[in-house]
Amino acid sequence: GGGGQGLRLYAAATAGAEEARGSAPPPRSAFHYFLDIQTRWKDNDWFGHVNNAVYYSWADTVVNEHLARQCSYDPAEAEAIALVVHSSCHYFAPVSFPAVVAAGLRVARLGNSSVTYEVGFFEGSSKNVVGTVPHASAQNNPSSSSSASFSSSSSSSSSSSSSSSSSSTPPFSSSSSSNTNSNTTAIALASFVHEFVGRHDRRPTAIPRAIRPRLDRLT
Repeated sequence: GGGGQGLRLYAAATAGAEEARGSAPPPRSAFHYFLDIQTRWKDNDWFGHVNNAVYYSWADTVVNEHLARQCSYDPAEAEAIALVVHSSCHYFAPVSFPAVVAAGLRVARLGNSSVTYEVGFFEGSSKNVVGTVPHASAQNNPSSSSSASFSSSSSSSSSSSSSSSSSSTPPFSSSSSSNTNSNTTAIALASFVHEFVGRHDRRPTAIPRAIRPRLDRLT
C-alpha cells in the first residue's frame, strides 16, 4: 500500500545520510558549487553561536538556488515538483554572526526520481578559495547579498578568512577566523533529499530531463 511505498522511499533516501554519520568533516575541495551566506544577528542563539535549526534553512536555500539559477526550474509551473522527504545535519564546529558561511553543494546519490544532496558548510567566503570562479548569475546580480560560484579545481592551500569574520568576530564566539582548519574543513554537513512527484497525483516521477544533466555535474 501507500504506507509501504513511503517507507521504501524513506529507506532509499536516507542511505546516504547514514553513511555520513560519524564521518570526519569533509574539505572544501570535495564540493564544486558554492553559495555564500551572510549570517544574521538573529541566527545566534542563547549560547552565542548560530542555532542548529538555521543550517536546515541554509541547506534548503542552496539546493533551491541551484535548481532555480542553474537548472531554470520553476516549481510554480513545473509538472514535476520536488518534495523534501528527509533532512539531517551533523555538526563539527560552531560559527557566529557576523561570519560569512560558504555552503558547498554536491550530489551524493542520483536516482530515477530522487536526489540526495550533501551540503557542507564552511566558515569564510568561497571567493577566497583558490580555483573558484564566479557564478554567471552572480555576475549578473552584483548587488545580491549572497553569491554562488563553481570551484574549477581543488584548493591545495589554506583559504583566507572573510573580511567580515576576521576582526569583527564577537568575543562570545567559540570559533576563530584565525583557525585555518575551520576554513578548509566543514563546520557542518547536511543531507537533504528531494523526491520528484507529479504535481497533481503526488506519485514519484522521473527527474525532469532538463534538470538531470545539471545535477549530474554535482556528483
